[in-house]
Amino acid sequence: MYEYKNLLVNTAEDGITTVTINRPKALNALDTLTLEEMKDCFNRLASDVATKSVLITGAGPKSFVAGADLGAMSKMTVTEARCFSVLGHAVFNAIERIPVAVVAAINGFALGGGCELALACDFRFASDNAKFGQPEVNYGIIPGFGGSQRLARLIGTGEAKEMIYTGSMIDAEEALRIGLINRITTQENLIPECEAILRKIMSKAPMAIASAKNAINTGMNMDLRSGLAYEAQVFGSCFATRDQKKAWQPSSKRENLSLPTGNKHRASDDKKTVKRGASWSFCMRGQPVLRSEEKESYFSVRPIEQAFRWESAASCASGINLAEKAARHQRSNPFPFILNLCYTFLIIL
Repeated sequence: MYEYKNLLVNTAEDGITTVTINRPKALNALDTLTLEEMKDCFNRLASDVATKSVLITGAGPKSFVAGADLGAMSKMTVTEARCFSVLGHAVFNAIERIPVAVVAAINGFALGGGCELALACDFRFASDNAKFGQPEVNYGIIPGFGGSQRLARLIGTGEAKEMIYTGSMIDAEEALRIGLINRITTQENLIPECEAILRKIMSKAPMAIASAKNAINTGMNMDLRSGLAYEAQVFGSCFATRDQKKAWQPSSKRENLSLPTGNKHRASDDKKTVKRGASWSFCMRGQPVLRSEEKESYFSVRPIEQAFRWESAASCASGINLAEKAARHQRSNPFPFILNLCYTFLIIL
């Protein structure tokens, strides 16, 4: 289904899709063909119901992605360079928009475009031999695939400027200290640990994960007030989803629910025994989550059966884009500014 020259794409039975940049002789550098293949791949994954999470890594033990293709870049004109940057943005934006968890398994060099690729992912796990850097200033240019924007948003302006201005490489320990990566592990345990965190996420309500990703990524580009308004809209839309309805149903109403053996109370008894005011908490299938002083009942979160898309999240509530429109209107409305200006003149007079 996914056949490319420079990419290896495999979807496991549990729904984890692994995308491997497969140019080990070039340290997995990103040329135009590779970026075009990545763009096609990630746009398709966004609507692939078999994909419940994504893992991105590089082929071989030395490099995740060692940057863009310097040989090709050295011959680019101004127009060609701008188009190359726009292509990189399209690829990494597509990764950011995938409505499932995306983890970067950084197994070596993550320089330039490789570091920027990792920044577009939700999480970054690195092996202990990983190296990071934005060396573009050494070649008389700046990061062109989002590094000047995403890096500062992730680790702060000061740390980002130091990495970009100096063009120096940092090791995995320093990357962890400044917040560039989430975790360090050995080369052997890198993929298993990435898969473990993805399986944990896949055990949660998929619509909630998609909505949380949407709210966080969108809110990062808003001021706090607009971001909070957008969060309220997305939060409200979750209450129209099947995931939310099922998460609050007693297990007696669920299909194929297997309870642990040896329990004193059964789900079929819950309707009669649950009291108002009982304390609530959520956990995995078959665990007691609703407790009262006398009885306990069992609720569960249905495992992921299909992938949900941003379009589904948006359709849950017709007002989900109201916050964005309100924020735009607030910025475009000159009346408050004119009123303040008149008030200032009155004070001066």
